[in-house]
Amino acid sequence: MKIFNTILTVVCGVALLASCDKLNETPSFSKSDSFVSFPSSSASITEDGGQIVIPVNMASINPMVSSVSYLLGAEGDTAEAGVDYEDTNESAVLEFDGESRSANIVINILPHLGEFTGDKTFSIELLSATGLNIGAGASFTVTINDIDHPLAAILGTYTVECTEYWQGPQTYQMTLTKDPKDINTVWCDGMLPMVAGVAAYSPVFATVTKDESENYVLSFPCGQVMYKDFQSDGDLLLCELWYAGGYYVDDASTIVFTQTGDVVFESTNDIGVVSDSYVWQGGFIVGERTAAGSKTVWTKN
Repeated sequence: MKIFNTILTVVCGVALLASCDKLNETPSFSKSDSFVSFPSSSASITEDGGQIVIPVNMASINPMVSSVSYLLGAEGDTAEAGVDYEDTNESAVLEFDGESRSANIVINILPHLGEFTGDKTFSIELLSATGLNIGAGASFTVTINDIDHPLAAILGTYTVECTEYWQGPQTYQMTLTKDPKDINTVWCDGMLPMVAGVAAYSPVFATVTKDESENYVLSFPCGQVMYKDFQSDGDLLLCELWYAGGYYVDDASTIVFTQTGDVVFESTNDIGVVSDSYVWQGGFIVGERTAAGSKTVWTKN
């Protein structure tokens, strides 16, 4: 009986090793699985950028000879061929020579300098490939960024100098970006030190006007959500705050930044965030504290 058990154990062990070998086999990639695709789905270029080069990659065991056709432009595009861009390849066919796994679609961008047209987009679709499949990444979108935006003078990266209530003087970077639909709106991604550069936080928007001296005025409505359901205690909202024997918050007011120089904005508002469930006493979490004589200053880089 002991001999039988020993034999049975050896047989089972051999069978188990054999099955493990099959499990550890490296999956094979056959020639019939080869395909072409875009390595990414989108890119952008300014209207004065000249040319945009868009690679198309081949996934195969060895480089193969193939002709890959593509379609430039589609219904819903806002950019027009011959007006906003032109293909440098009239045939709209990429030729893979069997030595390289990459070929480029090269598009000339036709600028409209001095004219505000808004950002425009166009699409590219891979249609067919001789001897190859078309992969999942068969579509690509190009955005042509207009550089003649009415608010171009104030868009960009800023250095922020402020005084945070607990941390003291703070300096960090933030950006003002345009709204894709409203030319009188900008978005700020670093209103507060705690949100600057943190992807989980949402930027806040401002309506842009000009005062009697033609200086830009940025008005940020309070109550904007900067973080959804923070620590399960409700949304974090932009607010005005101040301290006078206790914390006081107003999430229905407006935070105002006024242009004081070519590339400088200043605010005398106290700024913070408050939970809409008010689970903290006074609802105050953290923010900039513009004490008497201090200012929050944005200087364009």
